[in-house]
Amino acid sequence: MSASSDGGGLAPDLRLVPPGGHDLPPPRTSFVGRTEERTTLERLLSTSPLVTVVGAPGVGKSRLAREVARESADRDALLLLDDCDHAGPMLATVVDRLLRRAAERRILATAREPLGAAGEQLLAVEPLGVDDAVRLFCDRAGARGRGFMLTPTNTADVHELCRRLDGLPLAIELAAGWAGVLSPRDILDRLDDGFDLLNRGEAGSPARHQSLRRSLAWSYDGLSPSEGALLRRLSVFAGGWTLAAAEQVCGAGDLAPNEVAKLLARLADKSLVTVDASDAETRYGLLRTVRSFADRELALAEEAEWVRDRHARWSLSLLEEAEPAMRSARRQQAFARLGADHENLTGGLEWMLASGRQEWALRAVAVMGRVWRERRQSEEGEAFVARALALAEGPSQLRGRALFELGYLVSERGRYAAALAHLEEALRVASAFGDIATVARSLVASGMYRVLLGDAATAVVLVERGLDVARRTQDRGWVVTSLGTAGNVSMFVGDARRAQDRFTEALAVAAETGDSDIAWTSLVGAGWAAYVLGAYDEAQARFEEALAIGRTTVFESAAGVASAFLGELARARGRYGEADALLSEALAQARDGGSPFPLAIRLAFMGRLRWAEGNPEPAVALFAESLALARRARLPLALGQSLLGMGMARLALADPAGARTLVEEALATTRTSGDRRTSAAAMVELARLDHRRGADEPALSALLRALETYDEIGDVVGTLEALELLAAVRAAQGRYPAAARVFGAADAARRAIGSVPPPALEAERREVIDAAVSDAGLEAWSQAWAEGAARSVGEAVAYATSRRGPRSRSVKGWAALTRTERLVVGLVTQGLTNREIASRLLVSTRTVESHVSHVLAKLGLASRRDVAREAARRLPTG
Repeated sequence: MSASSDGGGLAPDLRLVPPGGHDLPPPRTSFVGRTEERTTLERLLSTSPLVTVVGAPGVGKSRLAREVARESADRDALLLLDDCDHAGPMLATVVDRLLRRAAERRILATAREPLGAAGEQLLAVEPLGVDDAVRLFCDRAGARGRGFMLTPTNTADVHELCRRLDGLPLAIELAAGWAGVLSPRDILDRLDDGFDLLNRGEAGSPARHQSLRRSLAWSYDGLSPSEGALLRRLSVFAGGWTLAAAEQVCGAGDLAPNEVAKLLARLADKSLVTVDASDAETRYGLLRTVRSFADRELALAEEAEWVRDRHARWSLSLLEEAEPAMRSARRQQAFARLGADHENLTGGLEWMLASGRQEWALRAVAVMGRVWRERRQSEEGEAFVARALALAEGPSQLRGRALFELGYLVSERGRYAAALAHLEEALRVASAFGDIATVARSLVASGMYRVLLGDAATAVVLVERGLDVARRTQDRGWVVTSLGTAGNVSMFVGDARRAQDRFTEALAVAAETGDSDIAWTSLVGAGWAAYVLGAYDEAQARFEEALAIGRTTVFESAAGVASAFLGELARARGRYGEADALLSEALAQARDGGSPFPLAIRLAFMGRLRWAEGNPEPAVALFAESLALARRARLPLALGQSLLGMGMARLALADPAGARTLVEEALATTRTSGDRRTSAAAMVELARLDHRRGADEPALSALLRALETYDEIGDVVGTLEALELLAAVRAAQGRYPAAARVFGAADAARRAIGSVPPPALEAERREVIDAAVSDAGLEAWSQAWAEGAARSVGEAVAYATSRRGPRSRSVKGWAALTRTERLVVGLVTQGLTNREIASRLLVSTRTVESHVSHVLAKLGLASRRDVAREAARRLPTG
């Protein structure tokens, strides 16, 4: 039996499903998804006499109930009460009587809220998951007979369409009705017009099922005036709200704040409001479709302006109350709270801008800037701050703060020159209004961007001035940040000792505040300084502490920075597999972040790893990407490192001419930018190129300049590499005791700090040592090596750079040739190629090339033919 209201009356649709059969009409379409809900509903029906399926309008309650009812044939008699909304409280009484008269009977009801009968079991039906929603759309779209198929070009649009429709089966089916006439993208574009697109359903279906608007209107019309008022006012919230927020925003006029809680509970019972009690504070929400409907009702009730004003004031108070916590040890909770309401905050800001609330807007963006940065939404933030500044009239303290935030946000996307312009204006405005906090921040940030753009001298001055002002603010959190930035600027210009002092002070101040999170920049910096100064174990500990902070706090970028430096340290220790994993993580984070400087640097780090592993081809590809990025973004610091790395990779690929061009450009770039560490490294590589072509005097000159720079900035790692190359040059000159002492000192220092040279350089060093031992004798070489191993690095540098001491032989002429070089000359005279000589002497071809270059330089000859001619005349055969 049945009695249908068709959406207008008060009676539900009643159908009796007797054992062995039913009077339900056959379904017109296939049933998609709901496997878990079907199973649960069948279980509930087997144990309870009354089950009510509840859910939001259009969620598919009726279809699920009818599907399960059909499957109940051959079981106990089942009474289906479909669409029980508006049936009134008497229905619960009727159901009680029916169940008392026939204990074996089962009743299955559908409604948007519980019936309230005794013994009632509820099954809440949620919107479809994304996969089932897409399947439903494709099934209904295909049934239209217009050949709709899911393709690579429309898949993303279909997924977005289902998301925008909240996974509501009714909305999805109505949208699918347009397939073949409109593409999924066309349907998406027209959803912004509200419900007009979703207004045609299947003929013969209840009126409220023929359009989403009718379905929602049917529910809305059944609300009490107070419930309706709250529902439409709640539409100003985006992304959910708390009870306190609803009371503050909606509890006004004819709706008192103390009424909101009970009304909210009623709307939740009617499946019009969603409830999420998974966190400590319960959050409520509206499905997009419900919110859109309620928003129209808000406008019709002429309440939109004052409700949105209240919402904007609430969002501003939420921001300003959270600001102190964002700069304290409670920042994680503050960011989580603001993150939950991010859509509300931006929605409130939109209203401030649209309604001309310029002071509110500036106050809001002054706090939101930090939120946008932490959420890596700098593009959205930049647009909002620019609009707020455009709305504001004349200079003000708020304008200075907004300009600072704009500069910071612009820098997040690598536009450092534009960032500087905003920060300089912020500095002028803040100085005029005596806002020393913004003055300090603008100076420090300007210093950091100056160094990235290659103006090291100005950068140091700005950062130190900013640090002085920060100390006057008594804001110890910002003092820590300023000290960390000052340390980073010192590291970028290659002054590891000064940087170490700044980082040490920053960590001490952070410890006094009890806020360890703010120290992550200084932890990374302290690790970086320790790495350069040769304290590898300390560096490891600092980086790991920073990594832990990055993975457990709101500072997501900290993890990427720490991983990058841990990877660089692992490479220096010869742990290439570990380095690869860490640098891969850091590189992925940099690509996701979008800022060009960290990406360019991490590409260079990975390039150095590939070079160290002996894989120059992939190293070249990585350095090429880093170079292109650094040139495009005009980042001299990154450019110098990338040029140097590319030069080293080209040399590994036997392209000394190309390598020289790149290294010389790196040297010129770093001298301009003030990056003394990379400048010294470039001098070492130029010395290597000179040494390989036999030009040892220019090589020595470059090495002495590099060692002097390394000594000034305290770079132990760079010093060791320069010392080892200098020892190789001394060995080529026949100064074996000096070479052995320098090699011994460098080797002892490497072992002490755990530094492992790359295999390619180690093989080259081994060949030089073997050749020198062959010439000088093992006993003499070992004694000199032991003497060097007993020296400190500083003593080794002082010894290596002095020109005192007898030479084993003259630097020029036939007498200057070592024993190995004389063997090479003899083989050249026999007409052997470099490859053949290498095979005969059991060394690499590159080593032979180096020997031949040294022979040509010492003899002042131009070619191998000249060597053979002169050797035949001057040297005895055999």
